[in-house]
Amino acid sequence: MLVISNLSVQKLAEYKSTHASAYWFVYKQSDFTPIIYSVIYHPPGLTKDYKNNTTEHIISTASKLLQSYPNAKLVITGDFNDLDTTQISTLLPLHQIVNFSTRGDAKLDLIYTDVDEYVTSGCLQLPPILTNDHCAIEVPSTCRSTQPRYTTIDKREITPANKIALTQELSSLDWSDVFNSKTANQKAEKFHETVNEIYDKDCPIRKVRVLLGKPVLTSLLIRKLQRAKKCAYQQKNPAWKSLSKIVSHHQSLLLQKQTHDEINNAVRGSKLWWTNINYVVRPRTKHKTYL
Repeated sequence: MLVISNLSVQKLAEYKSTHASAYWFVYKQSDFTPIIYSVIYHPPGLTKDYKNNTTEHIISTASKLLQSYPNAKLVITGDFNDLDTTQISTLLPLHQIVNFSTRGDAKLDLIYTDVDEYVTSGCLQLPPILTNDHCAIEVPSTCRSTQPRYTTIDKREITPANKIALTQELSSLDWSDVFNSKTANQKAEKFHETVNEIYDKDCPIRKVRVLLGKPVLTSLLIRKLQRAKKCAYQQKNPAWKSLSKIVSHHQSLLLQKQTHDEINNAVRGSKLWWTNINYVVRPRTKHKTYL
């Protein structure tokens, strides 16, 4: 689980139940109200006793946690399938904020919360993650950082067509001016001047808008594919499933490259090399960058 360094996340393993598939966490951050977060999965087709056990577990556990953390807010999410959730909203001071279908025409994935901001803003429907057939749900927050997420940089436009043009022009160039120069410094200066002039013409510098910081498992191509996937999903075009597979493939390639770069960013066998190895193979519990 990736978390920011100033956010404390504690898994409440003592509230695990043998009769319900549920996980409970408490999020703490300085100067902010703690949030009790739960993830529920209720498989379809269970007996009435199992359904009652799940409902009882959710209500009783939430009540106990509110006694332990009296100032905390609640967020209960999950795939509830055919579970009757009437008692959850009746016996707990929570609002259900998902108001759209999450799988086909069925509303299976729900969010119960008493966070005023989330109740007011509601939630948004997004395309499914990868090839999942449940749509993703975003709860927008009004407490966003004022730091800009994007910046503009200068980047050369290097495409296959530009490479071919550059190669052809260099191969057919008359280098007599370089050879006729009298000194080595003059030859080098003339050479760089000629090559840079062709480079600027065939691979010009463009202004490119990029994300600030080091993007994780994303690139310009992946972001374009994700936008195309979102557009296809909103238009009910089945092509979004194929686009999901393409996005997943490119993210896998990017993960392989990122892993290779992190491991090989140090002398093989050195302390830094082994540190990067451990960082890659072990669960990442916080943001950390090895240089």
